[in-house]
Amino acid sequence: LGSTTSILLYLDVKPDYTGNVGAYSEGSSENLAVRQQTGQYEYVIEIPDIPAHELNKTNVITVTAGGTFEIRVSALSYVDTMLNKEGVGMDIKEAVTALYKYYEAATAYQNSTRR
Repeated sequence: LGSTTSILLYLDVKPDYTGNVGAYSEGSSENLAVRQQTGQYEYVIEIPDIPAHELNKTNVITVTAGGTFEIRVSALSYVDTMLNKEGVGMDIKEAVTALYKYYEAATAYQNSTRR
């Protein structure tokens, strides 16, 4: 099942850091796109093209920016965060619930085609 679902990670670096920011995904030889932007967060890292039946897959992202650190994230970790966070509006909760149901339906379809 193809998909254009992406995860966007927003981050800032220390104010005095002037080097490059890079990111790559575990198991991939290609770097992820890192865009510099203006606004609340200085950088955006995109994890693109996540198949619908793999929205639960944990992506291990290594970020380099004057040091190295890892981020572990899945599209469904966002769903879990929004459903359990206080003060989140019902519209957001309904949207992430729909995303979860989309994942369930895609997984069921994927499993049915493997028989």
